[in-house]
Amino acid sequence: MNADAKETGHIAVIGVGNILMADDGIGIAVIEELKKEPLPDDVAVYDAGTALGDVLSTLGRCERVILIDSCRAGGEPGSIYRHIGGPDDWRSGAIGNSLHDPGVAHAIQLHRLAGGEIGQIVVIGIEPQDISLREGLSPALQQRLPDIVRMVRKELEAPSETRRGGEA
Repeated sequence: MNADAKETGHIAVIGVGNILMADDGIGIAVIEELKKEPLPDDVAVYDAGTALGDVLSTLGRCERVILIDSCRAGGEPGSIYRHIGGPDDWRSGAIGNSLHDPGVAHAIQLHRLAGGEIGQIVVIGIEPQDISLREGLSPALQQRLPDIVRMVRKELEAPSETRRGGEA
C-alpha cells in the first residue's frame, strides 16, 4: 500500500506486478502515473507489487476495485483487455494467465474466503512484450502507458453499472 493512499476511498485502483520483470511492472507504472494527477476524493490508489492479497485485506468494503496487471491472453504486445465482474464471478482466471502467483483471481478468492468484501471488480490486463529479469517497460508498453492511464481514468468517471467487459 502506498503511504499516501486514502483509506476512505470507495473506489480502489490497484497496480499489480513485479517491476524487476520488465512488462510485469505495468500495473505499478500506471499507479505512478495516476499519482501525478489529481484524483477524486473517493479514490484510493495502491501499489500492490506482488502482494495483492495483502492490499485486499486493508480495503474493507469498496464499491469498486480496479486492478491493473499484465496478462497473457494471446494478443499483440500492448493489447489492453478489460474484464468486469462481481465477487462471485471469480472462480477461475478471469482473462489470460497471471505472470505471478497467486494470480488476481486466486487472491480475490482467498480474500473472500477470509470474509473480505469487495463490490464490482474490474481487471485491466495488458499483454506484455518482455517479462525478462530487468527493470523498465518494453517500448511497446511504454508507448501504450498513456492509453492505459486514460482507460483507468474513464473507469473512475463511469457509473459502475454502465460499464461492460471486453477488449479495448
